[in-house]
Amino acid sequence: MTAPFAPPPASAEPTPKPAGVAGTLLGELTRTDLDTMVLYLERAQDRAERIRENTPAGSYLDRVLERTIAGIALELTQLRYLLGESNELPSGFSSPLTRRRMHPAL
Repeated sequence: MTAPFAPPPASAEPTPKPAGVAGTLLGELTRTDLDTMVLYLERAQDRAERIRENTPAGSYLDRVLERTIAGIALELTQLRYLLGESNELPSGFSSPLTRRRMHPAL
């Protein structure tokens, strides 16, 4: 039996490994790209908070938005730390996201 895909040609060059230093080229990402990502995440968080203000307290949507906002906040904190904008370590390892993954089946 043969594989469902062809092996890469012998002359294929290995893909370059991204650098790990902030401000340098990370694969195809530059510092400007990462700053744009931070701006996008901040706007997404603001929008989720505005939507949550108009939802009934305790509803399913309210709980989903709560977890979404917490996840975005964690991503922003980690990204800022990795970019060197914050000296505070991310506290996401004890976030409420790890406490409530799924509800038990009924």
